[in-house]
Amino acid sequence: MKNEQSELTQMLLRTLEELLRDHEQQQQEQRQFFAQQQRQWAQQVADLTGQVQDLRRQLEALSASLQPLTAQLDSVSALYNSLPKS
Repeated sequence: MKNEQSELTQMLLRTLEELLRDHEQQQQEQRQFFAQQQRQWAQQVADLTGQVQDLRRQLEALSASLQPLTAQLDSVSALYNSLPKS
């Protein structure tokens, strides 16, 4: 009887050790997965930030190119408004 209990205890200990190893391996895999996800998200944020900065520069360039056209349109409008109305 005592020998059977000892064998059962040993089996339980081995099972618990296997479960613990499996659990630790799963935790490690999860940490690796989340670290990879974090790196991918950080790269996506960096890419999107770069795209936003590019768009901002393009808008600033467009705005600068429109300023002379706006001034010309204002001049034409002023000339048109100064014409006598019949």
